[in-house]
Amino acid sequence: MKKLIFGCLFFLACQWAMAQQSEFTVTLSADTIGLNNRLEVTFTLKNAQGKNFEAPVFEGFRLLGGPNTSSQFSMVNGEVTRQVSYTYVLQPSEPGLWYIQPASIAVEGKTLETTLKEVWVLADRGIASAVQIAGVRA
Repeated sequence: MKKLIFGCLFFLACQWAMAQQSEFTVTLSADTIGLNNRLEVTFTLKNAQGKNFEAPVFEGFRLLGGPNTSSQFSMVNGEVTRQVSYTYVLQPSEPGLWYIQPASIAVEGKTLETTLKEVWVLADRGIASAVQIAGVRA
């Protein structure tokens, strides 16, 4: 009987979680990097079950790894949250201002997109100069 009650509560909690507002975001490990540095780009879908994830073309970057996927489900004091993340590791191909274009994913018949992000890529000597100006030795 306890298993049946727990199963019903778990089902209701999952349904409630699906009713929460879904969110699809992008985060960067940094918005300014050096030419020989790596950039992590993570796309995260919260409180929804998505299908057909489409990553953008990473123009100006070389793909070193990804997509690395992770998923998380938690129930704390009756509040259920769920998220799935797709992470890419990139290396810039040349200095300049580059953009991480939006990714998309289908959720309940709708297409969600992330926002556009900009990344400044500095030549290595620019970073060394910035470090020296700050008074820190490399």
